[in-house]
Amino acid sequence: MKTESLEAYKPSENLYSKVLTNIRNKNVTNAKKRASIFFLLGILTLIACIGWSRQIMAEIHQSGFYEYMKLIFSDGLSYWKEIGLSLLESLPSDIGIILLSILFAMLMIVRQIFKNLNIIRKRSLTL
Repeated sequence: MKTESLEAYKPSENLYSKVLTNIRNKNVTNAKKRASIFFLLGILTLIACIGWSRQIMAEIHQSGFYEYMKLIFSDGLSYWKEIGLSLLESLPSDIGIILLSILFAMLMIVRQIFKNLNIIRKRSLTL
């Protein structure tokens, strides 16, 4: 009697492959969603990067950085240490840090996009 009841609940022979296929399809679907979200975040960080780079260029122009750069080409070899320190002091550090942070975030987003696209590509090759 127990054997008959167990055979009634016996799974089909291709149940394992169906479950694995379903898991792979869910992974690909989730990877597509993540890739599209990271793509939108990448566009937003690119827009922010363009805006902040314009701001940093205005700050560099205002700080006299270009005048120190002209000194390097005209008389830079004899006083290179002093001119180098003056260049470093004339850079706007707060805006530069923000711009570098945005660039770092953009690189991390691009990394995540390629990671998710790699998952999608691997799944499309196994089909």
